[in-house]
Amino acid sequence: WFPYMARLLNQDPGVGVGVHLTLTSEWDSIKWRPLTHGPTLVDENGYFPATNKAFSERKPALGEIENELRAQIETAKRLIKNVGWLWPHMGTATSTPELRELTLKLAHEYDLPLLGVEGSFRYLRQKYKAGDTAAAKTKAVQDVLESLSPGDWFYIDHPSTDTAESRAIGHAGYDHVAAERSSLLQSWADPALKKTIERLGIELISFEEAKAALHLK
Repeated sequence: WFPYMARLLNQDPGVGVGVHLTLTSEWDSIKWRPLTHGPTLVDENGYFPATNKAFSERKPALGEIENELRAQIETAKRLIKNVGWLWPHMGTATSTPELRELTLKLAHEYDLPLLGVEGSFRYLRQKYKAGDTAAAKTKAVQDVLESLSPGDWFYIDHPSTDTAESRAIGHAGYDHVAAERSSLLQSWADPALKKTIERLGIELISFEEAKAALHLK
């Protein structure tokens, strides 16, 4: 679906988009492979390993990792007009000092901030539990918002719709992805959450505005 999403994003350049640097492929029924030739990056079926542990056990070659991450960044920048940041999928690309150094080098080279590593963002930590209803998630987010101190905060999560495609996503121990993420989307759209944001005087800003405020490139 990447080419399709690239076309949609180019139709609305006001939507922020980053590159989710990927070296693992966790789902059982939906898998992805590298863009480059990297024998040490893949499992016996040619897919990225499912976990960080499995990735590490393959003793991946740093040169192959760099080639792959470059290809992902350059493909995104070639097809999408407004790429604004990098973010490591499952934290793999920054999971060791060597990988962190490599990924930071690429971030600086391509003039893209590496979220989770660079900048003075503080991250809003969600306090809901797996299986919580949309209403429970709304309450959990409201409670966190009530406790925030002044400053810039970054909220990351995985909202989605409940469709046949999202219901096909999962792995052992996490087979309710569609229900979990669609209830999060319902929570975000809850008028009660909007009222809390307005009452607390919280300003919702785009990532580009955040970059400017924090003097990120």
